Amino acid sequence: MPCYTVRLVEVEFKAKHKDVLIKSLVSLSWKFVERENKIILSDKSITIDLTEQKVIVPKYNQTYVNELKRQYSLETIKKATSTKFWTMKTVGVNEYQAVRY
Repeated sequence: MPCYTVRLVEVEFKAKHKDVLIKSLVSLSWKFVERENKIILSDKSITIDLTEQKVIVPKYNQTYVNELKRQYSLETIKKATSTKFWTMKTVGVNEYQAVRY
């Protein structure tokens, strides 16, 4: 019988744009390594599988996945607004609005 167990959770994460994901990780100042279409965050024990579009994470680290999803969404909005020449306004905490003039 093992002296401890680690529960791993698989979370669906539809990160279709690798460049936006990398930018999100950099803006969060997280250290990562890319290997075989996976991004590994060893200090947080997180593996992002880009092929299967899922994140494998210990149950106690799920808050990091939520933080990454929020940052990915923000970077996606930034990319969309910059390509369309729109402006992005911060409405509240983790709330943004894309405005076209």
